[in-house]
Formats: sequence, C-alpha cells, structure tokens
Amino acid sequence: LRPVKGPGDFFRILVAFCTLALFYYTVTYLMTTLARNSRNGTALAILATLAYEGLYAWLRYWYEIEIPFFSDLFRTTRTGAELSFTSVAGWLTVCLAFMLVAQFRLERAEV
Repeated sequence: LRPVKGPGDFFRILVAFCTLALFYYTVTYLMTTLARNSRNGTALAILATLAYEGLYAWLRYWYEIEIPFFSDLFRTTRTGAELSFTSVAGWLTVCLAFMLVAQFRLERAEV
C-alpha cells in the first residue's frame, strides 16, 4: 500500500467505492424483487455475492482463468494509481443490466 498523494487518488478511490456500493445495491434490489421478500432477497444477494467471489477464487487458483473482480477497481501500477475506465464501465454496465431485469420482473409481477 502506498499513501494517498493528492486529490487524484482520493477521487479514484471514491469512484471505486461508489461503483462497488452501487453494485451491491443493485444485486440486493434484484434479489429482493425476485424473491418478493426483503429478508430472503437480502440473503440471496449475500449468497450470490459470495458465490461469485468463490467462483473467482476457484477459477483463478485452480485453472488460472481470470474473470472480472471487484479488486480491479482498486488496482495500482508501479508508476502510480490510475482509474481503470474499462473496469468501472463494465461494473456499471452490470449494475444497469441488474436494474433493467429487476424493473422487468417488477412490471411482470404487477400484471
């Protein structure tokens, strides 16, 4: 770890944490919409997140296959810290897809 060196690092970390928070929010929203119950939906969201983390670890350490992971948002290089635009854009696209699926499911449930 290296110390924060200016406002660039602060905003990079802020964007990374906001993206991660939005991801967890959309996963929880989707699961509560699918489960039609907040308690079961929250449990499903935690289970889905842990399953993805387990899948990441399994694929990476057993088969040396890398899939996108949350730590990509906080990755630094030897020359310094820089925001990975593709990683942020990818996770925001996943968040948008989860929200669209949840909206579709909510509209279908009301009919």
